[in-house]
Amino acid sequence: MCTISRSLSTLAVVALVGLPTLVSAQDNHRVGHPGEGLSHNMGLSIGLVGSGVALDLPAGAPNLNGGMGGVTVGYGIRKNITHVARLQFGRLDGSRTDILQLDGETRYVFNDENVRLRPFVDGGLSYLRVSGENAGFVKAGLGLSYFLTPRYALEASGAVGLGKIANVDGTSGLRTGRLGFVWHR
Repeated sequence: MCTISRSLSTLAVVALVGLPTLVSAQDNHRVGHPGEGLSHNMGLSIGLVGSGVALDLPAGAPNLNGGMGGVTVGYGIRKNITHVARLQFGRLDGSRTDILQLDGETRYVFNDENVRLRPFVDGGLSYLRVSGENAGFVKAGLGLSYFLTPRYALEASGAVGLGKIANVDGTSGLRTGRLGFVWHR
């Protein structure tokens, strides 16, 4: 539980200090002329994503770490707000412990379509199925999208969450780091 508190504290400090700095620095990195910007955040986006995941289990149980891969689909409902769904699957600790993760998130993007680097914050729910056990988590994170072209972006993000795994007493923690390649319509 102490690891989760430190992760949440670190996330809050980075969000409060780092994101405004990134947003203000973007004025020097605008592309195109007014009306000729990069793809905006509204509309459909589809991507491939890879993640590292760590489950912090309570009561002295060993923590589980592993990697996952999957797909992400987003739909921008407003200029700076996007709903994201993600399906990933993988293995934990190099063993035969399978993991399936389904995320539903809402994302707020800080910059407009004329900027290549766009920081964001997101939050939502995660459903995990680990070795036949169900788990639910509430999570929050932050990340960056870097547009290589008007339609294609690289995306990196991290998130922390708290939740409950069936048949495990106490609250468990979830930490994920993601890297993806996204196409925007």
